[in-house]
Amino acid sequence: MLKTLRLGSGGIELALLCRLLNAPLCQTFTPDVESLVIAYQRARGLSPDGVVGPVTWTALIDGPGPAVPAPDPLPAIDVPDFKQYD
Repeated sequence: MLKTLRLGSGGIELALLCRLLNAPLCQTFTPDVESLVIAYQRARGLSPDGVVGPVTWTALIDGPGPAVPAPDPLPAIDVPDFKQYD
């Protein structure tokens, strides 16, 4: 069972939460993370309390994906052609 997360929480569960919400990885459950959780909970028809307990975990893991937009993709980088060194 995953532990309940709220403001100030941390640990491996927080890393999983950030991944499931397409959020940047952080070490502490901050007000920004809480806002993402509330937006997710509202979009899924859950109680928007900002706490990630059993109901929110179930929705995140078993649900149809994140209700918050994914971050912008990283820009493409030029990769050198190493064939010239053969």
